[in-house]
Amino acid sequence: YQGVLTDPEAIKRWFQENSTNYLIWHNGKFDVKFIKKALGLDVPISWDTMHAESLLPDRPERLDLQTCVGKELGYPPWKSKEMYKDRGASDLDSVAALNLTDVEYTYRLFKVQIDKIQKAGLSDFYLNNPLGLKALNFLSEVEYRGIGFNYEQMQKLWQQNLAAHEQQ
Repeated sequence: YQGVLTDPEAIKRWFQENSTNYLIWHNGKFDVKFIKKALGLDVPISWDTMHAESLLPDRPERLDLQTCVGKELGYPPWKSKEMYKDRGASDLDSVAALNLTDVEYTYRLFKVQIDKIQKAGLSDFYLNNPLGLKALNFLSEVEYRGIGFNYEQMQKLWQQNLAAHEQQ
């Protein structure tokens, strides 16, 4: 497939050159964690179609790409569970074709969602509110790093709260 990047260094260069562009994802938290682990890069989530779909009043029960695309665009399923049973046996052309379809459908879904988010009056919330898109970038980092836990400090707090409770 012309233009499909498979070399990790080429992928890394692409992200470095395009890091200020508007990057659209479906389940971006997963993707950016993978990119950070594999390539050592922090890439932003400019729009996440899975997250945006969850805000819509008519959100589907499932938020996977295939369900969202079926609901919003009316496209038939293009993936099956059989495709994932033996991933190692898949040839690069098949994987590239599937990924390109996902990318194209994610972009088409994004174009529909912008209009729906605006009509629902959620644009400012989604783009600027700390619980909107900003939260995805933060939560992605928390999921990647984990949450630090100071056991000794927690024991001290527990003892203090227990003592205060016993005095009451």
